[in-house]
Amino acid sequence: GLVEEDSGTLTWRSPSEFCTNLPEFSGRVFAIAGDERYLHAAVDNGSKIEILAGRLETINGTTGWVWHPLSEITLDGVESMYVSVVVEKRAWIASTTAANSIYFIPLTKEYGDITSDADYDFLTGGYLVTPWMHANMRGDDKSYIKITLTMEDTTSAIYMEAHYQKLGDASWTDIGDFKTSPTTTAYLPVDGSSKKPTSTMMRFKFVGITNDTTKTPKLLGYDCRAILYPTVRTIIACTVRCAYETMNKQGGVPEKAYEDTKTAIENGRDATWPVTIYDIDGATKTVKFLPLPGNIPRWNLIKDERGRVQERHYNLLLQEVQLS
Repeated sequence: GLVEEDSGTLTWRSPSEFCTNLPEFSGRVFAIAGDERYLHAAVDNGSKIEILAGRLETINGTTGWVWHPLSEITLDGVESMYVSVVVEKRAWIASTTAANSIYFIPLTKEYGDITSDADYDFLTGGYLVTPWMHANMRGDDKSYIKITLTMEDTTSAIYMEAHYQKLGDASWTDIGDFKTSPTTTAYLPVDGSSKKPTSTMMRFKFVGITNDTTKTPKLLGYDCRAILYPTVRTIIACTVRCAYETMNKQGGVPEKAYEDTKTAIENGRDATWPVTIYDIDGATKTVKFLPLPGNIPRWNLIKDERGRVQERHYNLLLQEVQLS
């Protein structure tokens, strides 16, 4: 593990504490080294080593530790790692096996503008995968209609590709090439099975394409628009007569029709689990009692005759609930 000590306060900084279902970043931390901006870590990934850069960052007003993946090296283990600015700024990585070479990865001197760093080359095909997008409505379907990429330094040969993946998909669906700065918009196509881009969650993969190792497209942001399709609710709005001498559908007059009806309604209102009723057609329904709108009374007095129990009409608003 990796622990930070700050004036007696211990805080876990292991990359495995900051990811879920990412086994390549959950291994042992072999070595660490830092520069003026980041702490760099070499993390065990079987026959490979994952190089990460981490620091405290403020995102949407919340400050927390963030790890960024930098590189992946085929190596059995790491004996040591250090940052040097001799010749060029680099992170040097020494293996636990003497027969292995010493590796290095370039570290930029231009954190504010990496593309101006002459020691950096840019490869075509590098990609970024977003988290799963659900708009804080994880259980409801959304139809993802279009996506807009905000970019810089794009041309007909230096551009971004975009792909989408619905929850449950095994492969990516190509959206298209985004070549015009500052923004390019594309509508999401159907996938390889001719299914529309509708899902509870969606994620995107952005691929940088360049024909010049000294130039790269810059992805500044993206904006995906979707239409929410929440689960359709079935609502029953009804009035229930509560009185003596009320005839049921079998033609009989229950002896305690008033008391039984009033008790059933009150028990339904107080229930903490859906209750079973019979609707006007005699079908069994499982429902939850809902609050009535402010302009509708709980019940209306219909008859109030001397010597007789009042006749009331109860107003009910019920939502059907599926339990199986």
